[in-house]
Amino acid sequence: MGAISHMNQLYRENMQKLRSSRYNKKGTGKFSKPNSYSNYKGKLKVPELTFQEKTKLRRQIEERNRSQKKRLMIGASLGIIMAVTVGVWFIQEIREATAVETADKTLTAEETIQYQEYENYLSYGDEYLNQSQWYNAAFEYRTSLTFNPESEEALYRLTYSLMCLCETEERECDEAQQRLEELEKTDFKPKDTNELRLRWEGINQRKP
Repeated sequence: MGAISHMNQLYRENMQKLRSSRYNKKGTGKFSKPNSYSNYKGKLKVPELTFQEKTKLRRQIEERNRSQKKRLMIGASLGIIMAVTVGVWFIQEIREATAVETADKTLTAEETIQYQEYENYLSYGDEYLNQSQWYNAAFEYRTSLTFNPESEEALYRLTYSLMCLCETEERECDEAQQRLEELEKTDFKPKDTNELRLRWEGINQRKP
């Protein structure tokens, strides 16, 4: 019989003695812990293990502890590896996205100056447009297009100011029609472009 089985057998025998009336009951028949453990201390069998049994038990306990530590270390290592892998992947994705965005937004010094001039003249044109000074507004928008020829927004505002100038002073009508045709070839907001076309048709119908 192994050491653990031997200890279990002794434990069962001791518990049977504690439950018997001889050891754990008074005259009332109720269980008395002090009576069981104090009065009859020394009458219970205490397991005496040999050196070989103690060594075997110690080795079993040490082996179990090593197995638990090994499982914990393996689980922790896998968790760390997964966390590092996900972290590296996430950082690379962020860097790539940032690099692309930075490359798209990076402008040379000359391009930066040109874009600033484009915005300046565009804002000047808006000021004149709000004051119904169509000729000055058209001049500013036309100038802004020299710094950013692909600006559909500037082309739209120039076309609008030229149409207003043609309607009120009968000036720059040819350029207004030309700019409108250019705008219709772009991908600018179809709704706004169609409104300009309808306005232009109305202007032509009112001409003598």
